[in-house]
Amino acid sequence: ILVSSDPAHSTDDVLGINVGQGTRVEVATNLWAKNINAEANANLFADEMKKGMEAMFAKQIPGWDGEIFTDMTSFPGMDEFFALDEILKLVQSCDYDIIVFDTAPTGHTLKALTAPAAIRTFLLRILRMKAKIDNLKSFMLKKGDTPKLIAHLEDICAKVERLTLILRNPKFVSINLVSIPSEAGFQECYRTIQFLKKMNIPVGTIIVNNIMPNFGAEEWDMAAEHPSIGLVKAEYDMQQPYLQQFRDLCAEENIKLAGLSRLPFEPRAEKLGEVAKMLWRPGSLEWDPTLPFKET
Repeated sequence: ILVSSDPAHSTDDVLGINVGQGTRVEVATNLWAKNINAEANANLFADEMKKGMEAMFAKQIPGWDGEIFTDMTSFPGMDEFFALDEILKLVQSCDYDIIVFDTAPTGHTLKALTAPAAIRTFLLRILRMKAKIDNLKSFMLKKGDTPKLIAHLEDICAKVERLTLILRNPKFVSINLVSIPSEAGFQECYRTIQFLKKMNIPVGTIIVNNIMPNFGAEEWDMAAEHPSIGLVKAEYDMQQPYLQQFRDLCAEENIKLAGLSRLPFEPRAEKLGEVAKMLWRPGSLEWDPTLPFKET
């Protein structure tokens, strides 16, 4: 099953079908797709948090206004956390052989992995406030007095930690980063790998997309006479240093490297099968971007 948390529903555009929201749709034999509305779940979570704080403090603080704490319930990465939570449910269901998760932009996904720290900070704020209001000398509440709000937040922390353990196991999970041969593309990829390394989460493969093929010396020799060929050659030359940086990075970090050249067609709908054959052909993980482009 292919699961996407992209609010723009780009999965629908790529597959060429209406996947819809919340329910799975069969795309082909043994292949399903599903869009997750993580933002709606995050908004529901924020509402529950405000209600929980109101239950804790409304009777103790005259003129209590729950809207004051709206920002406190908006943790970085919470949207993506709820998407990851859906993935955890799919993993635990054992209904699928392979689950492919097309994440939101990199920054959002990485923030989801840091959600427990933000939640624990929020917990500490609540306990401090509770302690001051109740005039307690300790932040700890008596056994059995722990509010549902705190129990709910602790449950979320536990879920994210379980997800992190799953992501750290290369026997069950392969994290594949997709990039392009440019300065911005390489730097984002590099920073993502370093961030994941700190969390002991391995990266399996880097896929470099939109590579300008090498059309050979005979074609390139005409670049001076034909501006169109010169433009293509200029982009080819510009990409070479970044492709070498990807080679060096993958060798250093023991990451597999795959590449996909510019295509003479739009890679969507029925054309996805052709892209798969090109990308996962034998030897593609020992990819050499200097090879001439050949139509499949």
